[in-house]
Amino acid sequence: MIGTNIIAAYTDEEAEKRSTSMLQHHLGLIRNKQVPLQPPVDDIDALCSAYEKTILQQKLAGSIIGSRETVKTKLEKFVEETQTDEIIINSQIFDHQARLQSYEIVADIIRNA
Repeated sequence: MIGTNIIAAYTDEEAEKRSTSMLQHHLGLIRNKQVPLQPPVDDIDALCSAYEKTILQQKLAGSIIGSRETVKTKLEKFVEETQTDEIIINSQIFDHQARLQSYEIVADIIRNA
């Protein structure tokens, strides 16, 4: 069993934007300033330094973010590389309906695998 972050949306761009809530959360952990999950932003680079961005990229490198097709491809690769037979999915998505949509997309991918 392995856990990973998965954020799915209808487009890669929308998934990337939704992921900025997760990035802001982890940025708060880096800065030792925990706040409630924040709404997505258009430009995460405006909120963090290059150093912090590097830490975020390293810390969240295993995250799977994208459209249905992107998530399917990355998830298949993840399962192949890890040989896991069970995945715990974490999705730090600010909007509840968007979070449900993400889970529905992932469930559909798994059902049709």
